[in-house]
Amino acid sequence: MKPDILLVIDADGLEAWRHERGRLEPCAQFRTGGDEAVVAFRSWLETQVHRGRFAILIDLAEERCVLEHLPRANRSDRKAMILRKTRQHFPGTDFTTSEHHGRHDNNPALDTFLLCALTRPALFEPWFKALEQTLAIVTRIDTPPRLLEHWNRGSPFGKDTCLLLSLTAAGMRQTLLRQGRMSFTRIAPARAGSLAECVPIYASELSQTRAYLSGQRLIADNVALKTLFLAHPADRDILSGIGAQDKRIDLQFIDIPAQAQPRQPRGATSGSDTRPFLLQGLVDKPPPIHYPAATLTSEFATARLRRRLLGIAGSAALAMLLAAGAMLLDARDLARQTAPLEAERLALQQQADDVNRQRPALPAPMAVTLDWLDELEHIRSRAIPDDHVMRQVSAMLEATPALQLERLSWHAADAAPDRRGAVAGPAEIAVEIDASLEPDTTFADDSPMEQTQRLIDDWQRSFHLQIEARHLPSLASSADELARDLPRPSRLSLRFMLPPAQSALGEP
Repeated sequence: MKPDILLVIDADGLEAWRHERGRLEPCAQFRTGGDEAVVAFRSWLETQVHRGRFAILIDLAEERCVLEHLPRANRSDRKAMILRKTRQHFPGTDFTTSEHHGRHDNNPALDTFLLCALTRPALFEPWFKALEQTLAIVTRIDTPPRLLEHWNRGSPFGKDTCLLLSLTAAGMRQTLLRQGRMSFTRIAPARAGSLAECVPIYASELSQTRAYLSGQRLIADNVALKTLFLAHPADRDILSGIGAQDKRIDLQFIDIPAQAQPRQPRGATSGSDTRPFLLQGLVDKPPPIHYPAATLTSEFATARLRRRLLGIAGSAALAMLLAAGAMLLDARDLARQTAPLEAERLALQQQADDVNRQRPALPAPMAVTLDWLDELEHIRSRAIPDDHVMRQVSAMLEATPALQLERLSWHAADAAPDRRGAVAGPAEIAVEIDASLEPDTTFADDSPMEQTQRLIDDWQRSFHLQIEARHLPSLASSADELARDLPRPSRLSLRFMLPPAQSALGEP
């Protein structure tokens, strides 16, 4: 996600650049001189913060680098050791970063780490507070050495050990690259108004840097230091005097790309100002490692997450819309394919109806009619004679006047099969009677159970029937009868079978 506005912080103040359509243009400048510059910057931010994202380039001399050799460990232990070493070397600052440089050359059990820090946060914290107050979205914080190291990896000198020189308004920056990785950085401030006047100062600073690196055993003492100067072709004659004083410096020039050259040369840098070149690299190919700032990048992380969620939701909605469109097209194709078949079905149905209407009605066949008559005769033969059942029950009730009928029902019982499993003869008639027997009867001295048994015995002898009986609960008919505990009638459920022969003869 490329930034829209680039902020450059140096010892003189803050400078804002706008990136539009692949071109960089300066849009604002705030010089250090008190709180007025920070207030003006905050007012300017309020008009710009809604327009996009910010990236910060800090071009200060207060940046230190230290190489540390730490024992190999797991991730959590390695992180704890790096944090402890960082606090030992750079106390009082939270703007630190580390980069792994691989294993130690002489001891494979050690890992080499480059620890970097911005050692004077007070120089840029007022600008950061203004960014926090306006809720600006800051994508990253970088420095020129990081950008130069990342650019050098893609150059023909990416694996060499060299000292890379570059000019900005802050001065001449010297960055030592060993096998393509940054190991040292230092800036020599411009103490004159023109580039020609600054060359002797830069030459002296370069000789001191050469001696310091040799003393720290970062470079060989008896080998000429390969020095690459990133400059404009028109300034080569002036800058060639930097390496003339020290024969151990092998000075070579690298031309700044035309699209990254400054449009208005300045006095101390002339046309070799590399700030537009660094800003272009910050936009197009930023380095993977940069200085963290949780308070500034939190809004950027939130905005990036919100944008990703919106993208995911939009993609899901688009996929659902496409799926619905595809289903609609399939449904239309299916409807077009089934329309002729439906028309043919309706036509065939219409033809069948026409044929049925035109065909004359035919009488029922004689065999079907005879089958119907046989079925009706069979049903009539199996009908139960109601008069026979009523005569039988009436005779039983007349034999026992104390028995009061409550319910009477009868139905044809299933015929019993013979030994071979076939049903022989017509079915019997099952009769069910619910009745009550008053307590004052001819058998008053007996108990209800004895009365019922004597009644059943008399019926079985008199009518030659097999009777099944069971007692029903007897309830009090009134509250007075319940209170006086008077004798209650016995309620019975009687069931017996009438033979079909007796039904046909009409005998009791």
